[in-house]
Amino acid sequence: MNGQNKAATAAVLRTVVAGYIFFLGWKIAAGESESMSSLTARLIGGAFMLAAVCFGVYIFKRWQIDKAAQESEEKEKEDADSSDPEDL
Repeated sequence: MNGQNKAATAAVLRTVVAGYIFFLGWKIAAGESESMSSLTARLIGGAFMLAAVCFGVYIFKRWQIDKAAQESEEKEKEDADSSDPEDL
């Protein structure tokens, strides 16, 4: 598995987690709970949804960084292979 596939796989798994956190927030905010007031439920649910969105931003930035790092590693490897002293 090459690095871009690893970066993409990690991003997909993180996105699933972010989606689940958002779903939990939505259910808390929209649910009818007898144990807490509707305002409290909306605040907690909103906090979960905001955390999921922030995690989504982190996922995107991390994916870009991982992808760029892999591209630079591949380029360095190609440069090292092309200047192999055995080829001379």
